[in-house]
Amino acid sequence: MKTTLALFALMLSSMAFGIPEATFRTEWREQVLPFFDGLNASVLRNRQGLELAYFTQVKPANRKVLVVLPGRTEPARKYAEVLFDLRNEGYDLVVVDHQGQGDSERLLQDQEKGHVARFDDYVRDLEQLMNEVVRPLEKDIYLLAHSMGGTIGTLYLKRHPGIIKKAVLAAPMLELDTTPYTEQVARLYAGLLVVLGKGSTYAPGQGPYVYPPFEENRVTHSEVRYEVEPALIAQRPHLGVAGPTVRWVNQALKVTRRIDRAKITTPVLLLQAGQELVVRNGRQNTLCRPSFCRMIQFPEARHEILMEKDSIRDTALAEALAFLRN
Repeated sequence: MKTTLALFALMLSSMAFGIPEATFRTEWREQVLPFFDGLNASVLRNRQGLELAYFTQVKPANRKVLVVLPGRTEPARKYAEVLFDLRNEGYDLVVVDHQGQGDSERLLQDQEKGHVARFDDYVRDLEQLMNEVVRPLEKDIYLLAHSMGGTIGTLYLKRHPGIIKKAVLAAPMLELDTTPYTEQVARLYAGLLVVLGKGSTYAPGQGPYVYPPFEENRVTHSEVRYEVEPALIAQRPHLGVAGPTVRWVNQALKVTRRIDRAKITTPVLLLQAGQELVVRNGRQNTLCRPSFCRMIQFPEARHEILMEKDSIRDTALAEALAFLRN
């Protein structure tokens, strides 16, 4: 048995996906972006009257659909490589730009600010996307969500058991890193600032868009994948999202406070970064109960596991696909 498991682990670690780092820049330009540009681009008007952008690839022969939820600030286009890797795995593909980012409509005149009126608005948007776009396909539904997308996905799983067959959560944002404050102090501080009418200002320590050099980044060990987001924003400046507002922080701290107590029945695979510098892993550990969840830890990974160096990313994608298949 141990030998079989060891061979399986070796097979996963050696499995390569779409484009290796060695040829990444060329293949991204010549294959991956053209693939994404070939997706069907659509707009959904949400209950607030905001236009939400989403992108799909639907094939009649597919019997299942995968919904991809990016993290905060991340445009759907950043997930072009992930979608490219999954294009022939038998899934229809749906990826959304959350309100306030990507190609979706903003709430503030200063479009760089990461802002939301209520965190529940993200979840309501997902509910609408599911009801109007995904469920009418009449196929088995699966979920792949990263960071803030993982928060949204977790809340959806809690509220709508039985809709999604399986979910993969990559470094889900279940607990914010509120350094230098404790979480309780940060919650009280943000709440006070909202009451004082400062909700649409940048949160303390946050500011306009600045993309740090690779040597100072906190999200990945892959330089070529780290270059993707600033390159996209250089071509499409409207995609840039800066620091969060006080209101966003206030809302995020409210919804994550007890999120690890969520009663979930959908099978979940949680991918955890061992070198996490963006969120805290504490509530990932308490949410991921054996009754519905299996966790895989990547000790050498930073926050963006699906944008990591080949050895980490390939294993993570292989594990995710094996989980979704079985």
